[in-house]
Amino acid sequence: MTTEPAAAVSVVVPVMDHHDDLVEIHHMFSRECERLGFTHEFLFVVHGDHAGIEPALLDLERRPGVQVIRLAHTRDQSAALNEGFRSARGRTIVTLPAYHSVDPAALGLLLDAVAAGADCAVAVRARRSDPGFNRLQARLYASLISLVAGRMLRDISTGAAALRSTVARSLGLYGDQHRYLPVLVLSRGFRLVEVEVPQSTRERKLRLFGPSVYLRRMMDLTGIFFLVRFTRTPLRFFGTLGAVSTTMGLVLCAWLAWERLFHGMPLASRPALLLGLLLVVLGVQLGSIGLLGELMVSLEAERDISPRADEITADGKAPGEIHSPQAGPVAKP
Repeated sequence: MTTEPAAAVSVVVPVMDHHDDLVEIHHMFSRECERLGFTHEFLFVVHGDHAGIEPALLDLERRPGVQVIRLAHTRDQSAALNEGFRSARGRTIVTLPAYHSVDPAALGLLLDAVAAGADCAVAVRARRSDPGFNRLQARLYASLISLVAGRMLRDISTGAAALRSTVARSLGLYGDQHRYLPVLVLSRGFRLVEVEVPQSTRERKLRLFGPSVYLRRMMDLTGIFFLVRFTRTPLRFFGTLGAVSTTMGLVLCAWLAWERLFHGMPLASRPALLLGLLLVVLGVQLGSIGLLGELMVSLEAERDISPRADEITADGKAPGEIHSPQAGPVAKP
């Protein structure tokens, strides 16, 4: 029994409500893969209602090296990417949006960056020519995300990136975390590079969303900030808030006690007393949450204890040892 050889490059395209001609996108980028000389496969992961594009999906399924994965309508784009990462057989995984964002020439530039040693290469659209409002909101959004990442990220909205397969499968995306893929890559200690690529000449649409979309993105950004900065040190976050709350409550209670003892001011009719006690109680609760979080992190860390010397195998590796993707030799995708 023969098995089909693994592709060098797996291109994962999550398809949601907003998309362009999928057949055309496949034709453009598959032709670029052939020009570059890479064996490749395309995975179109469709989530939501796909009745309107069923003819295009059937056309794609008839093409060699193309797999169409249909998900339930309740799944999100992060789930679509995870499904694509699990199904991909390539050593390098490329993510592309289902609409015109970057020129096909970006494919070779991203793959070259991974071959040069990067764990993840993110596309940055150079010399953008789409509407000015698109560029403005993209610049503001990237600036906010850069504050979370601790590193300047110039373009976070292309949706085009190349990752080593081991890196892609280790991310565990959920919710709207697909928008913050570079931040998650950095938070896990992988090497990220930004690659300037030509923008697609067909990207001309004005990207204007409703207030709920922008509010949801700000909430997601707050969640990413906590995950990146305080996942391993929850006491620093909750402990700081608890210390501030407790200090404010104690100061307020001390001021009220001073007025009662030395100025004869009554306490029974003063709401400030309740506020001070509430701040103290709130501070203690926040500190307790931080301590519980630290306990959970500590218990999780105990599972990653270094092996004893007599457990090291003949090849110098511990049983079940997991090695960082950076440690391996760099190979052409």
